[in-house]
Amino acid sequence: MKAVIIANEKSSWDLCGKSVIERLIEELGYHFDEIYVYPARYRRIVKDENVKFLRSLRDFKERAFVVKGNAFIEELKLDGNIFRGEDGKIIAYIGKPSKRFDRKGRGKRIKGFEIEERKDIEKAVKLLTQKESRDIVATYICGKIASFLSSSLCKAGYSSLQLYLVSFLLAFLSFLFYIPSKYIFAVFAGIFAIVSGVMEESGRTIAILRNEREFFAINIFSDFMIILGFTYFAWKIYGGVIPWILGFLAAMGVAGVEAIKAEGIIGRHLFILIMFIASIFYQPTMALLLLAIIMNGEAVRRMVK
Repeated sequence: MKAVIIANEKSSWDLCGKSVIERLIEELGYHFDEIYVYPARYRRIVKDENVKFLRSLRDFKERAFVVKGNAFIEELKLDGNIFRGEDGKIIAYIGKPSKRFDRKGRGKRIKGFEIEERKDIEKAVKLLTQKESRDIVATYICGKIASFLSSSLCKAGYSSLQLYLVSFLLAFLSFLFYIPSKYIFAVFAGIFAIVSGVMEESGRTIAILRNEREFFAINIFSDFMIILGFTYFAWKIYGGVIPWILGFLAAMGVAGVEAIKAEGIIGRHLFILIMFIASIFYQPTMALLLLAIIMNGEAVRRMVK
């Protein structure tokens, strides 16, 4: 089946570097072989070369999936002929293309809505950033903050690479502040580590919104810097070789979790939070032992799964 998008003024609104209609085309591309846009003047904002344009709806003779150009569709299931958004309004139907959407029938609810106000843009941005599963800390702490910042970051024009580099610089500051091994420095080191995690999550958010690459290698270097500083901190307090062994095991577990992408409540942001709490309570060696067990256990679980 083919899809026909009836574009309108709000189709051209910016949704973090791409127009609303371009986001819609990306989603429809998973379900339809051919996508048409009416009217043809919207050719100027659609960069996809595979999209075709209609000067008149009379030129299209067959039935198709017809959708409003200002629709944001989170998930589409082609079951039925009339599709209503979250507010109950018809945003799409299957039939001969027309600008009239006042179709009769009960219809089926889909995960989507019309973008009619600027607040709808912010809602769409949040939904886009929540599509992938993350660990529990990323989902409920860092991810929430990153989603809140995402609209501003998009408008400011920051790239995902810039935010990943800021994350690394904060991780390096965390390393430096762990070296003195004094309580106040350790607390600030933990804070830098937490903020580094937030900036990494923001970089990932921008990468998803703009379809840019994610820089996992920078994450690995950031993790290494934080763990190295934290291990040195533990060694200065506890002494001996045990902190270094535990630090190596913790780093190995974190690298394994980062390398093996899978669903789970344990991830990079959890290990940063544990380090932050341990810095406040001045218990780095116990934290390294806990991290060595948890992170390696999670890496093994992902590998087996």
